[in-house]
Amino acid sequence: MYTIPPETSPASVPNLSHAGDSSTFHLTQEDRETLGSLLPPMDREWMLSRAQYYAEYARNLRSMYNAGAPIHRHLPPELLMEIFGHLHPKHRREASLLHVCHAWRALLLRTAEFWVDMLSNSVDHAKLFMEPDDAESGELQCFRFSLVCSSPREISLDIHHYTDCSTRLLAPHSHRISLLQVHIAATEAEHLFRLLGSGMPHLTTLVVTHIKGLTTLTRDEWYTLQSYPLKDSLPRLQDLSVATLFLTPSLSFPTLRTLSIGGCTSCNGQCSGQHSMHHLDTILSFLRRCPSLVHLRSLGATTPDPSRRQTHSAPVDLLHLESMELHGPTSWASDLLDKLALPASTTLKLRTRCDGTTVPRSLRTRPALQTPDRIHIQFYFTENVNRRTVCEVQGWRGESLHVDFSTESTVGESGDVIGEVSQTLGSHSVQDLRIWVPSEVIYTTFRVGQQAVQLLASCPQITRLRWRRASPLHVFQALVTRTSGGAPICPHLEHLVVHWRLSPYGGEAMIRRTWETMKTTLERRAELGSPLKKFVLRCENLKHYWSQEDVENVEKDIIDQLQGVVEELKVNAFHGAST
Repeated sequence: MYTIPPETSPASVPNLSHAGDSSTFHLTQEDRETLGSLLPPMDREWMLSRAQYYAEYARNLRSMYNAGAPIHRHLPPELLMEIFGHLHPKHRREASLLHVCHAWRALLLRTAEFWVDMLSNSVDHAKLFMEPDDAESGELQCFRFSLVCSSPREISLDIHHYTDCSTRLLAPHSHRISLLQVHIAATEAEHLFRLLGSGMPHLTTLVVTHIKGLTTLTRDEWYTLQSYPLKDSLPRLQDLSVATLFLTPSLSFPTLRTLSIGGCTSCNGQCSGQHSMHHLDTILSFLRRCPSLVHLRSLGATTPDPSRRQTHSAPVDLLHLESMELHGPTSWASDLLDKLALPASTTLKLRTRCDGTTVPRSLRTRPALQTPDRIHIQFYFTENVNRRTVCEVQGWRGESLHVDFSTESTVGESGDVIGEVSQTLGSHSVQDLRIWVPSEVIYTTFRVGQQAVQLLASCPQITRLRWRRASPLHVFQALVTRTSGGAPICPHLEHLVVHWRLSPYGGEAMIRRTWETMKTTLERRAELGSPLKKFVLRCENLKHYWSQEDVENVEKDIIDQLQGVVEELKVNAFHGAST
């Protein structure tokens, strides 16, 4: 407590009781006496010290008040921590929970799961380190704080741009990173590989994509990345997704089970760089180091130079591969498939662009493709600016999809699609054939009608045929074709479903001709000993030719003509489009 110096006269002490400040009347008598005994500037120093004392006193009272809240009296701390662990914060603003009360702050700091989730949010490290060296942004403070508070849990990181500062920040915690997803420019790759080489014993998933338009790797830079010793640094890596630009042999590990190459959406896949990884030999060399692969995706978008497709490598055994997805030119997919020894059960998904052939030739020699019992074929136009034709084919065995491929080509260059599909997937094992031709334009473009006989002949044992949308005239004409033995084509066909959407340009004569061909075909097959057991006919858009009142008569007409030709008949004629 301050005292009045001996040389100071009491008469000089200011009288604060009428100084115009009513706050003096709320002081305790002891404080008023003390204040009255002080001279400037000691009186102001005393006021400041007492203000700080009372502020801390009030804070303690508020903390005690909050601690006595019902949520603290009735909920055990463990339950509150469990709640905090399920909050999944999406922004650093949610760290404001630290300021609710002392009890919440203490519990939240002990809830590692909260900070693990905070770290999983995407962070731009280029912005994180924009402040001067002697200052840290709020984002960086939160990120650094979350790294500390998340210990000892494993963490997942999603980082845009990767700098040398990123490595210094993450290196002390690299042993806890289990998933790392980075979106980087070519010039930042070396910093990332330096972190990978430092040792990440718990890393199981690594995703590296390329940021659009930010340079590419030179050959020397690519070889620099290859020189980083990663072999023993990532002992648990199982899932790798990497842009073609950053794919180096140093990233191949025998522990890999999932590998995805290319497919950068930000650069539309055009990130191959100036290196040799597009050589078939180097791709095969990479795969040879990954014998445990279960899933493989190669999403290339460029057509390799013909010289890069040549290889003298022996086939690569991927005996555990369950699924394989290839995007790119048909010839490239075929070259790669030729050099892979895969289990018969491997599911193939191909999205190719026609460059001479529609279906990769290597598919025709795969034993698994000779065993599907159900084939779906669909034709359509793409809806983008550069309109292209697409043929999509799926081969099923029971409930398992064995092959799923589509080929895209420019209009007028679709080639012999039906012939190639027939040679590739047609077999005696097919029981169910489904064909969807959405319009007459597509029907003409792919010459579906002209090659209907070839398609049906490639699947001689089908018992069920489903046709949708386009005119079925050529299909019914093909069904009366006779084999060399005199039997009708597809002699075991029992169930036929035709869903016909009539075009406004066909004409009533063409429709009646098609109905007459239906009747003639069904009668002829019955005569040859191959009658249908069930025939379902659905006709849409009859409004183009008849009024709604006449449609019912048309439907009755069709039933009268076909009644007795098949065991079970179902006809639905719709004035407009059916639902």
